[in-house]
Amino acid sequence: MTHWLLAVRRAGPRRGLLTLILITIAFIAASLSTVVGHTQLAATGALREIAGGTFTEDNYFRLHTTTAADDASLQLEAAAAKFSDLSLDDGLAIASVPYADPRAVDDDSLPADLGVIPFGWIPSERTALIEGTLDAFGPSSSEATDDDAPTGPVPAAISETSAATLDLRVGDTLVVDGASGPITVEAVALVAPDGADGAFFLPVPSPDTNTGAGQPVVMAVPGHHLEEFSAVSKVQWVFTLDATTVSAAGLAGLSAGLADLPRMMQSDRTVSNGGLIQSGGLGQLLATATEATQSVKAVIPVALVLLTVLSAVTVVQVARLLSNARAVEDSLVAARGASATQRTALNALEIVPLASAGSLGGWLAAVVAVPLLSTGVVTSTGWVPAATEFALATWPIPLTCVAVATAAFVLPGWIAALRSRRMVGQPEGGRGTRVASFGLLAGVVALAGLSVWQFLLYGSPLSQVVDGRVDVNPLAAPAPALLLLALTATILVLVSVAARGAERHLIAGPGFALPFAAMQVSRRITSQLIPIALISLTVGGATFTAVYAETAASSQRAAAHLANGSAVRVSVPGPLSIIGAGDITDVGTFAALDGVSTASRVYRGPAKIGSEDVPLIALDSGELSGLLGESSSPFDVGRVAAALTPRPTPTTPDFELLAGTSTLELDLRTSPLATGGDGSPGASRNAALTVWLLDTTGQLVPVEAGSIRLPVAEAQEHVLTVGLPAGLELMRVAAIDFIIPPGSEPRGYSIELRGLTGNLGGGTGPSGFEGNSSIGLAPSAIPSGLLALSNLPAGVGVVFPGDQFQAGRVGARLMPDPLSQPPVPVAATTALLRILDLGVGDETTLRLGGVELEALISAEVPVVPGTTASAAVMVDLQAYGQAMLGESSVQPRPAELWLGAANPAAAESAAAAAATASRGTGALIDTANTDTSAQFLAPGTTALWLGTGGSLAISFVALMACVIALVRARAEEVAVLRAVGLAARSQARGRRGELQAVSAAAIVLGVMAGAAVSALLVGPLAEAVLVGAADTLRAPLRLAVVPLVAILLAQGLAVAGAAWYYGSRVWHQAMSAPVPGRVTG
Repeated sequence: MTHWLLAVRRAGPRRGLLTLILITIAFIAASLSTVVGHTQLAATGALREIAGGTFTEDNYFRLHTTTAADDASLQLEAAAAKFSDLSLDDGLAIASVPYADPRAVDDDSLPADLGVIPFGWIPSERTALIEGTLDAFGPSSSEATDDDAPTGPVPAAISETSAATLDLRVGDTLVVDGASGPITVEAVALVAPDGADGAFFLPVPSPDTNTGAGQPVVMAVPGHHLEEFSAVSKVQWVFTLDATTVSAAGLAGLSAGLADLPRMMQSDRTVSNGGLIQSGGLGQLLATATEATQSVKAVIPVALVLLTVLSAVTVVQVARLLSNARAVEDSLVAARGASATQRTALNALEIVPLASAGSLGGWLAAVVAVPLLSTGVVTSTGWVPAATEFALATWPIPLTCVAVATAAFVLPGWIAALRSRRMVGQPEGGRGTRVASFGLLAGVVALAGLSVWQFLLYGSPLSQVVDGRVDVNPLAAPAPALLLLALTATILVLVSVAARGAERHLIAGPGFALPFAAMQVSRRITSQLIPIALISLTVGGATFTAVYAETAASSQRAAAHLANGSAVRVSVPGPLSIIGAGDITDVGTFAALDGVSTASRVYRGPAKIGSEDVPLIALDSGELSGLLGESSSPFDVGRVAAALTPRPTPTTPDFELLAGTSTLELDLRTSPLATGGDGSPGASRNAALTVWLLDTTGQLVPVEAGSIRLPVAEAQEHVLTVGLPAGLELMRVAAIDFIIPPGSEPRGYSIELRGLTGNLGGGTGPSGFEGNSSIGLAPSAIPSGLLALSNLPAGVGVVFPGDQFQAGRVGARLMPDPLSQPPVPVAATTALLRILDLGVGDETTLRLGGVELEALISAEVPVVPGTTASAAVMVDLQAYGQAMLGESSVQPRPAELWLGAANPAAAESAAAAAATASRGTGALIDTANTDTSAQFLAPGTTALWLGTGGSLAISFVALMACVIALVRARAEEVAVLRAVGLAARSQARGRRGELQAVSAAAIVLGVMAGAAVSALLVGPLAEAVLVGAADTLRAPLRLAVVPLVAILLAQGLAVAGAAWYYGSRVWHQAMSAPVPGRVTG
């Protein structure tokens, strides 16, 4: 009879047991594949959700440079080759357009320094047409034809956000400076750009960008018109996530590629012609996502190790069941003369097809089902690509399952066959088995010690490699699981000792059932060790998961809140600087929203402190506690807020206003210093006045006060009545600006401010300034070229000398005591202070564009809210504005509102409605729940819970296998006890008590072991996965009570079911055993 035929015939009588083995192996393969594959698909789903979501600055990466003068096509080809070399085209959508530098606009209704950036455009499918037509922007619009000869205005498309800012409508025209003269541009379409178009319609940054008022407006024109605007063309490449091809498998390569791309392009003169500038946050987003996925990879080994160990134990237990069931058959086969090799081959022929079918079936079930649950991936690409990605990530698992299952089923038979060849009187090697067991225990403890040592040495399972990337330390990552295994193994040794002590203690007490159960446990402790280990590992893993899940979730919420700056953040579109009261968002409206507890305007921008470029956050320090919350902040909020509180700034009662003041009257006197030319009135100039007001929130508001005609020959007096903006609670006048345009001949003037009076009183009153006033000229506030301005010798005012006065536009600012402004209090991060070798109390300089401010380091913080940069600074918005008032002609506009809220979801919807009502469309709402890193970190916790669920199910199968083995091993003992008169019910009750007592002890020990591992390792592990805040936030331990209780209840039900089955089988065995007759005498 051939081996195949014998294997098939042997399988028939054991069909039920073989079916159980098949299902067990299939479930193990499916569980392991689900844990590994889900994390891959979840990360891919997060990437594709971002790719298909609302366009933001974080969604694109842009590079721009000058177009090659000799051969632009060669430049594009060389750039495309570099993109391909870095594999950026596999996961990223790459688009490019030509554009021109900002062109001046000749329109009195628009700001004088406004510029327009035209670019040649072909609309994409993601861009929506709001109004007008895009007929002029067809696919062939980049190539000029004879029909495209200039016959009228150049058609242009503008984003609805820019249109709202400039109050432009379809049909409106602008006169723009062109290459050969003025060009008329007509707005033919309003669009809502998305994807790469969203980046094209954003201004291209310039190397000398500062806090000036002008923010260029981007307009799309047909490509063949672009050369009319500028003889020098430029090109920009925009990279966005491709929702159909981006995958977590290539995430690290995309992140590294985008980081290396600027350097590679800069070094190639064919591509980078005249410098290379980058913008957009996609590179940082990919780096964050890469670090987050690495953090997940540091967590997954915990679930995989526990699941693998429990799976191995389960396979071994069912293998023993099969081996015991076939003991007689194997003896008969051996008696027929089969060699050890032949018997091993027979076992292999039986188990390999079974293991292969089970492993492949379980894996295929996971391949089919898990992608369907990952809706983000399936929706964007369909089930087939998602299943393919899942399969590529998990294909080694079924192969490993086949190998392990085959070894577990074949090796015991092979060893038994070798032993059967020994001489009858030779010992069976029980001592060797015990030595091997203790050797295995020592190995597990040693490996756990090494892993925990590595974990604690570096404080994390993550480590930085040479190039700065974060990688998983393979020795430290499985530390929690290995420590749990070591504790469990140690507990088993202690249990065996404790069981013998319990037997001796209970045997002396009354009763029989409990001492008998203790005796059975003690004398057969080896058979009980496997159930204890299974239950302890399962419960310990569940306890660890419950602690980690809640600890990591609370820490990630705190980190996301810190990175967001507040519970809700509103980004309001508008100009870079404050042009008028309409550019200031009313913070009171948002502070009064339902669910909002506090609100602050916030300015965010680049700065340089010392020699370091850093992000700057300016906010209302008085609201810092309400924005961050004391419990989630990594620093003492009250102390830092007090350190940032603005120092008293110089002021004067003459500038104070009464509450409710609606108009302001300025009394002025102007005098000529010299006459020139013909002295005609036409030679005179006008001086434009701007009044800077300070409201109760600390915000500075510019109000155009009108203009006065400067005299030609004689002094003149002027009275200007200024209407103050409604809706603001004004405190005082902060400064007054005088701007004089260039003239055709030298002429000097003096302008005296004689008084100012509010309609309700306040100010100087009718009597004007009395005595010496502290109001003087701020020499650095408004650039005056080579002209040396000075204070009026007597009174409050400024002298404009006539020398070189015709050279250009000049201005002056009057403010209280401008030379005695206090330095700006700054809170700097620890990393920045270490770089600059500064400490609290040191003075330094804070530069923003071309403006330099004196700064005082008043606080040291581990991190600045609203940014993940390790080197950053934070200032008070009012102190920052007051300092800028004395040094800059403009005030940077706070473009964000931070809202503190106990219910962020309600505050988010209310803030979105308020932003739309006050600012129209274009405002962006961010919450701590929208933190990008959280989307990539979530699969780590999910993987642990999946592993816990799989461990619970697998350990139940192993527990039942152990029970079945116990039932078979004790069949003769049951018959003997029945023969001596022990009732079947008593035996069943005793066996159930035996298993329940052991299981209860195992559950308690598992909880204790899981708690010990959690206390030692969960805190550092949860802190390690806090992307961008791992060095600043601590992770206090938390417990997910409800899930843990559910797991313990499920484990208790599993034990109860196993105990019931155990008892029922013992009862049946006892009832079928012969009962001796009653002896009478």
